[in-house]
Amino acid sequence: MVSEHAQWHSLPLGFTRHLPLGALTVHMRDNEELVTACEIEVGQQHRGFEKICEQTRWLSIHHYIERLNAASALHNSLTWYMTLEKLTGIEIPQRAAFLRVIFSELARISDHAVHFAGLASACGSPPAQHYLQYGNDLLVNSLAVVTGKRLFVGESDFSTLE
Repeated sequence: MVSEHAQWHSLPLGFTRHLPLGALTVHMRDNEELVTACEIEVGQQHRGFEKICEQTRWLSIHHYIERLNAASALHNSLTWYMTLEKLTGIEIPQRAAFLRVIFSELARISDHAVHFAGLASACGSPPAQHYLQYGNDLLVNSLAVVTGKRLFVGESDFSTLE
């Protein structure tokens, strides 16, 4: 029985930021003591990635992995490939491991530049945003020289590096 005092409350959960990516939100109705109804709104950040991967061939999953977070596509891809290497018992050369570290660090710095450029924009500082974006472009261009791509570089073929 729903009392006349029952009302709906919303509780946003999970990671949120200024971009229009909805967070997980729980809408609850209570009667001042107990929750009498609950609805969950998953938002755009929770896209059912695990279920997609369960129904996809493992060779095709890297396309989904890179698009989980376009800003960190290289990190996502390297994690996936390292998992596959460990599962299959493949050992990569030491030079490849060093190159992974270098590329990961460049991608990490680029991620931070993008984040702080957005923060500068939100704070109303176009000059800071401009310089951070310029620095990010330099880093992305240096990665593009090696990978041939500016975005989703994890799909690139690194086999030509000697």
